Amino acid sequence: MIHLSRWMQTAAIDSAEFGLATAAAFSAAQGSAGRFSDWNAGSWAALLEYLRSIRVPLANPPAPVVTAADVLLTRYSEY
Repeated sequence: MIHLSRWMQTAAIDSAEFGLATAAAFSAAQGSAGRFSDWNAGSWAALLEYLRSIRVPLANPPAPVVTAADVLLTRYSEY
């Protein structure tokens, strides 16, 4: 498996350009090369949210992933 950082260097992608579109392109490149990637959109969103939380500049910050559990916890906290 090609590491994300090496792929970004090869594709001349700066970290400030990294976002969900770049992550999707990386996953597609892995798939077209016959490599299995078990990373889905939620996995990438979680990584990007973490990077943003530690102030890594990102191209287009992901929207928060909202699950049924998040909705339930929000409703409970407002009760």
